[in-house]
Amino acid sequence: MNRTYYHIISCIAILTMFSSCQQIKKSFEDTMKPKPRKEETDQTTLLTGKSTSNSREIKDTHKNKQQSVYESAEKLDEIQAELMNLPQFKGKKINMHQDLYFFDFQGGRISIKIQDPDKPENIDQYDYSDGKWKDPTPVKVTGNLKMVDLLFPIEDIKFSTGKKIHDSLIEEAKNIEGGVPADHVYFVHMKVANMDVTHWYSSVSGARKDVYFYFDKDGNLTERR
Repeated sequence: MNRTYYHIISCIAILTMFSSCQQIKKSFEDTMKPKPRKEETDQTTLLTGKSTSNSREIKDTHKNKQQSVYESAEKLDEIQAELMNLPQFKGKKINMHQDLYFFDFQGGRISIKIQDPDKPENIDQYDYSDGKWKDPTPVKVTGNLKMVDLLFPIEDIKFSTGKKIHDSLIEEAKNIEGGVPADHVYFVHMKVANMDVTHWYSSVSGARKDVYFYFDKDGNLTERR
């Protein structure tokens, strides 16, 4: 019974986060790839084949310069260290609020919600992209769970675990028909009804079914379904 309830709580958490992250993903893609205006499109169609070829070469070169967010475990740990050494956090206890996620798109993006150490009632979202941490944005805290049940010490996890999990997905995909590893990896923490839901998770999309994988905080596979 407890295990079934745990799965229900986990599924609710995943669906909530997936919906939120899909919205973030769409917003991010719309920002990075805005639709061209009509007059710009018309001008593009008048370009010579040579100009079109040059444009394609420039795009390919730019694409090649962009590394996957999962390229280097060492780099991910450096990114985590940069976050922890921001002026507002340096030398202070830093608590993640509920979730952290990695999204491998146009050089990668990392998003994490953090409790303000100076104003514990406040939560802010920090996003990493284009090689740096952006200015935080405020988070509206809703729901019936106590804040303390959603806090997790950032020092107790390693960002490099995201690469470890993605590497595992690549291997798992080899054994799934039409398997394609997801480009996102999540970490979630919450305590609900005296149950501790703390794990990394992601998925592999297959030709016949999608498979979800769960890992402990150190990136060791605990369950697939």
